[in-house]
Amino acid sequence: MSHGNATAVGSADVIHADLYTDIDLADTFVNALTSSTIAGARIPAPVETDRAGLVVCLSTIGVTPPSEVQVARIRDTMHLERIEASTALVEAARERDDLRVVEEPSSMQFDDGQFERNILDP
Repeated sequence: MSHGNATAVGSADVIHADLYTDIDLADTFVNALTSSTIAGARIPAPVETDRAGLVVCLSTIGVTPPSEVQVARIRDTMHLERIEASTALVEAARERDDLRVVEEPSSMQFDDGQFERNILDP
């Protein structure tokens, strides 16, 4: 929930349509000026669903085998202690001392109740 302030949303490639409709442009612009990062107030293309956002982003990476796709899904920037990650990122995390894999990768479930396995899993 942005409460209207969408400062830093300009770092994203796409945003959910719900966030787009909640943006208070005046608040966002004032905060961007205050933080000296006007680029953070740029508005990315909105998508209607999480599934659409994933498909849009994956369509920009070219021909990449599913086993090599690196995707991280976070709840929000206030809750970074646990993230969901694609198989490729989980394997990379296993090689780091500062990260711990607590669950094996599984299919993503979207709000429509359907699972998406074919996009990321071989």
